[in-house]
Amino acid sequence: MFASLLVVVLGLRCGGGSDSGASGELLLGSPKLSGPSEALVTDIVNFFCELPNHPQNESIELRLLKKGDRPKHLGEYTSLRGEVGPIPKRIQLSHEGYLVCVASVQNNSAINSTVSQTHYLKVIGESL
Repeated sequence: MFASLLVVVLGLRCGGGSDSGASGELLLGSPKLSGPSEALVTDIVNFFCELPNHPQNESIELRLLKKGDRPKHLGEYTSLRGEVGPIPKRIQLSHEGYLVCVASVQNNSAINSTVSQTHYLKVIGESL
């Protein structure tokens, strides 16, 4: 009996795979970031950010940022129905480094933003 109770308690504590927190608030999953791992200076490349478990009836802002330089974002896309967000970027030397995608619900600051795993971009060439 104790083992059954423990399983039930752990299932409730872990959320049981739900997209809601303990108080019923919406929780965003982690966004996924993909794109080239190398690019030439002045190339125009696309990065792709998506939120796999897009909440219904919510607009999700997807922002591309360089890790460690959070106030300045490199691009953004608004996902209305869970589509992958293309974020085009003209490459500069300063873009080299670890990039992340940040997902947040528009017009609802009560729901915490989530961050993707890092994606390293190597920039080749010199600025003109």
